[in-house]
Formats: sequence, C-alpha cells, structure tokens
Amino acid sequence: MRALLDLIRNADADSSVSFRERVYRRGEQGELLRDVIALANAAVVGRRFLFLGVNDQERSERGFPGVSQRSWKNFCVVAPDFLARTVEPALRITLQQVEIGNALVGALCLERCEDPPYLLARRVSATLPAGGGWIRRGIRQRRLLRKHLQRIFEARFKREEVGVVAVGFPGDLPREELMLAVMPLDDLPSALAAHKISRKLESKRVTKSVLGRTDSRIARLVHAQVSDQNVPYIEQGTKTMLVKLREIPHDNAVADDYYRYELRAHKLNLLLNNFGSKTQTDLVLTLKIPRIDGVEVAEHVYSAPGSRALKHDMYPKVDVGPKTIAVQVAGLRIPGRGSIEAFFEPLRLILREGAAGQTIRIAYTLRGPMLEKPVQGRLKIFAIE
Repeated sequence: MRALLDLIRNADADSSVSFRERVYRRGEQGELLRDVIALANAAVVGRRFLFLGVNDQERSERGFPGVSQRSWKNFCVVAPDFLARTVEPALRITLQQVEIGNALVGALCLERCEDPPYLLARRVSATLPAGGGWIRRGIRQRRLLRKHLQRIFEARFKREEVGVVAVGFPGDLPREELMLAVMPLDDLPSALAAHKISRKLESKRVTKSVLGRTDSRIARLVHAQVSDQNVPYIEQGTKTMLVKLREIPHDNAVADDYYRYELRAHKLNLLLNNFGSKTQTDLVLTLKIPRIDGVEVAEHVYSAPGSRALKHDMYPKVDVGPKTIAVQVAGLRIPGRGSIEAFFEPLRLILREGAAGQTIRIAYTLRGPMLEKPVQGRLKIFAIE
C-alpha cells in the first residue's frame, strides 16, 4: 500500500501511469475501454496503473479531489465484469483504494499484460467496433494502427526468443519507454559572469555619454544589482573589465563543464532482469545512441570546481563516433531470479533544446557466455520541453 501511495503522490503520468479526476459515469464506458486498453498495450514491462480521484492537470499542482465511497464501490462491482466481456485476451485486474487526507483515491491495476495486442472483443457501439484498440505512449493515447500491431508482435517475438534476460529502464515500473525533459543552460557560469561584466561596461558607457564622465555611485549601484552581497566593490577601468571578459571562458571552464555534464544532465541507468534460475556472469552490455542535435553523453564524470577529481573507472566506457555514441560496460553478474542496475556510476545523458519533441531510440546488446545468443532490443526516450 505504501508503494501505491508513493506512486499516486510522486509518479509522473506516462506510458504506465494514468490519472483521472473522477469515476467513469454512465455513458462513459467508451472512455474506460480506451484508457484501460491503451495502458494494456503500452510498451511497458510490469504493472500499469489508472488512478481515479486525482487532478493532474498540466502546469498545476497535483490535487486529490477524491471519489465518493458509493461511486467507487459501484465501479468495483461493475468494471471487472464489463472489461471481462469487452476486452480480449483477458486482463488481470486488481482494484484497490488509498486514502490521502480526507480523499479516497481508487486504483485500477493491470497486473501483467504479456499477451498484447489487447482489443475489443465485441461491438460496443458504432464508434467502438469489435477488433478496435488503442495504445498509450507517454501521456498520449492513439488508436491502434497496423504499424503499432507490427511493433507489438515484433517485441513479443523478441521477448520469446530471449526468454532469460530482459533490459529496461529502472524504477517502480521497469519499462522500455521513458520521458525526460530537455535541460537548457540558463545559468551557465561563464554566461552569468559575462552578463555581470557586460552590465557594468554598459553602465559606464551610458553614464559617460550622459554625464561626460563615469560616476562611481552609479557603478556601485550596478555592482550591487549584479553581484552577490558578500562581494566587495572594487573600482575597475574599462580596459580591465574587457580583459576579464575575454578570460571568462577559460576561468569558468571547470564550472561550465560541471554545470553542463553533471548538474544539467540526466543520470541514466538500466535494469537487467534475470528470469532464469541460473546466475548469469561475465555479461557485456553495449548501447548505441544516435548522434542527433541536442543529444550528448558525458565521456566521464565531471567534478565540482575546487573538489578533488573523481575516479572514472566505475563510469561506463563511452566512445563518441560520427553517427552514434557507443556505451559499454563489462563484467556484469545477475543472480538467478534477480536483477541489477547496469551501471555502477549512472550514465550522464544530456538533452538540450534541439532534442525537444524527438524520440531517441537506443539499441542495446547483451552478451554473455551462458546466453544462447545475444539479447538485443531497443529502448525509447521521449524528449519533452
């Protein structure tokens, strides 16, 4: 129950988690079918959740208006039978409720959706014919098309061929898709430092053009506006500030790198699941990430300014090529029926504005002496603003 509460409070809506403000009413059976079938068909490993009684509107704080006890009990009686009659193959559904303050939140959990595609078993209405279906990608739901069905069957065949080990993004719900935000460099140290000096130079220029001379009082005022309170004012001439302006990229190189590749980077890891009873040893995982505008991978861990350099031997090996970025880690060991994170030190993935709206497809290959053949597949990262 605690894990469910954490999901309701903190999980982002994505391919495996959906929020709705109220229980489905009479005449909204089509919406229920669309929401449930779309979740069932999503490219996700593990459970999927539909939470009722949660307001998750974009750009607003998550609210919990809750649902009434009566409407939730009625839903628990009607929904399982309705879904059993209208969706094929059969879904494994559990219904739970969680109290958040005085609000009751209902949770419809899809346990294991291992037999996609999930479709309408019969005609429900003129707009919901037998054989219809939907798929969820991120927070969007679309009608199932031929291309979606082809991808679903290809993924199924790959899983059946692999059988022993699966690769996915870690978390409460291991998945094959992930949504990550782009991270602009709004506070790049060198840019901030250059802005402060430029403001001081501009004030000198304006003051001299108006008064015919510089004015230390105005210079002190501008200094107070652009500098930290504990930085004392020191009178500087225009030539001195121009020299400092030219030296800013060099003086801030370490701080810039730390900001770019550590503070403004996603720390990405992968989860390796061993479904067999035998321990898998000496595994080698290789990723291939396309080199596209706005996508980078740090080649090592960058230390904070003034701190001791970190050892990089625990960071994955990164090889940046003209078209792809290859990432490799060796010597992995997964106990039987167990799972591990692939990287001891998470991979630093950088997403900038140029990547917004794009899908980054990461090809992976897992090799090992006890695997009959390499485990191969693709993971997707949706870059959002």
